[in-house]
Amino acid sequence: METLETGDSFSVIEILSSMKSEERKALLGECSWKKFSDKQVVFDKESNNCDVMFVVKGKVNVTDYSLTGKEVSFAEIQRGDYFGEIAAIDGEPRSASVIAVGDCELAGLNPSRFRELLDQHPEISRNVMKRLNSVIRRSNERVMDLSTLNACQRICSEILKMAKPDTAVSSAWSIYPLPTQANIASRVSVSRETVARVFKDLINGGVISKKGRSVFIPDKGKLELLIKRLEN
Repeated sequence: METLETGDSFSVIEILSSMKSEERKALLGECSWKKFSDKQVVFDKESNNCDVMFVVKGKVNVTDYSLTGKEVSFAEIQRGDYFGEIAAIDGEPRSASVIAVGDCELAGLNPSRFRELLDQHPEISRNVMKRLNSVIRRSNERVMDLSTLNACQRICSEILKMAKPDTAVSSAWSIYPLPTQANIASRVSVSRETVARVFKDLINGGVISKKGRSVFIPDKGKLELLIKRLEN
């Protein structure tokens, strides 16, 4: 981990877009800037560091481990996003570990200053509340999936959650960049080999196509129907 100069810009941080340029520059100077290399731990679960972290470059993976040592991935935080708001708000230890994915640069804002920011900027406060609501909804979906779907269904369901409308082909959907098989496996609590097998079956069946880190879904309804059929 290296401490950086504060010469970078906060213009990439979406949640701060409602602030005036001068305000963002002032906030930039209050942050601690750090660089992490691939797979380096940003902080561990139960860490008492409660700073909110803005991802200026690269990305990180929010993860935890079961009692048996199995990795469970909660989210991948991309450039322009942030994490750590829960600990900053309630002052409790971190609820998960964060690992760098490739080289990344982060700016940390101390929790008291972050809470002041929420008080001073209602638009930022509303965006944080929406973010927390989204976390709760995703957690509920994960619990339901794990309780009611088999391994193949969970993988197909995760593909649907990652998919976005394709910009080039009307009515089609796509995923880019596709997370690693290990990352998908940890999200849905299956083995990497199971993910590889299901993807191979979906490709062979013409349900999806894959090129590099891109996945193309020509007919989303076909994938949704497949999930229902797998219940039998």
